[in-house]
Amino acid sequence: MLIDFRSVRADQISLLPNFSDDIWNTTREAVWGPVTLLWAVSKTYQHTAEHTNDVMRIGLFWDFFQQQSTD
Repeated sequence: MLIDFRSVRADQISLLPNFSDDIWNTTREAVWGPVTLLWAVSKTYQHTAEHTNDVMRIGLFWDFFQQQSTD
């Protein structure tokens, strides 16, 4: 699943240099309301960082919580 995610994200990122300043700054309707492409891409990055944080927290403390559940 991680390999698929990374592949799709790499494809998305490779498209970003193709957009003009006008496209980056034009407001369009999205699930968040009217936003620019710059805002949507920034939100996507933030959302990825948020979930990366969650996964890392689980990974870093997995052994600790596993030990707690056996005590």
